[in-house]
Amino acid sequence: MYYVKNLDTLISTQQSNDDKNMILGNSNIPLQTAKNIILHGLQEFDDELGRRASEILCDEKRCNIVETERPDKGMMACRPAGITLEDLQNADMYIPDYQERFGPVFVRQDNPEDYAIIDFEYHGTPYSLLYLAHELGHAIADDLQREKGVSFRHLTSDQMEEQAYFVQSIMAHYTGQMSPENDPADMSAMKISWQRACQYKNANENFEHAVSFDSQLRRLMIEAVLTADDNLKQSLFSEMPVNTAAAIIHCPKR
Repeated sequence: MYYVKNLDTLISTQQSNDDKNMILGNSNIPLQTAKNIILHGLQEFDDELGRRASEILCDEKRCNIVETERPDKGMMACRPAGITLEDLQNADMYIPDYQERFGPVFVRQDNPEDYAIIDFEYHGTPYSLLYLAHELGHAIADDLQREKGVSFRHLTSDQMEEQAYFVQSIMAHYTGQMSPENDPADMSAMKISWQRACQYKNANENFEHAVSFDSQLRRLMIEAVLTADDNLKQSLFSEMPVNTAAAIIHCPKR
């Protein structure tokens, strides 16, 4: 009978235990500690994913992150490489009074650079750590897509959010901290929309598939998710024994 392996069965390092102890029940996780936990978790899941995450989180020009005890801007965003104000207007995401609302630290909505930039107001909670991983997921996906000749302009908002939630889901499992999108008790308080909850559910299913693969297939699954390549994803399932592939595709709801 097919079952999804728990990440704990694959990761049993002391570092993993230390990271879980740090985040669970802790409301004051320093930014650098949060970055280290995210890097540890993604590295454990896949070396290449961890490498890409490190290239972004350790690069100051790609991380416009403010550490504060009381967030007053609510800034959690990733600006894809090359996004223009016209792109934002076409997507109905342009904010006319952006600088007044989010300045002086967050002043640009566009991004003329050839790399994605994370704008984030980090406030030390477990949720803040998970959402930093979420925005990191957007940035990693943007890097991978550009390498494949694909840009954010080719993707729907659902596809892009599921990519980011995939990385968030990895960290939720790694730390043991449930994401609000997956916690019925928090959905009302956090004002999580059902669309977001559905995006997280799809991303979490992708995580369950990836964690059940061997390291080689898992890396391909990560690539498939973060480049929105459904053909590659389906080809991974077709390479597996019929019974196992069917069980993965029709993974029972949890």
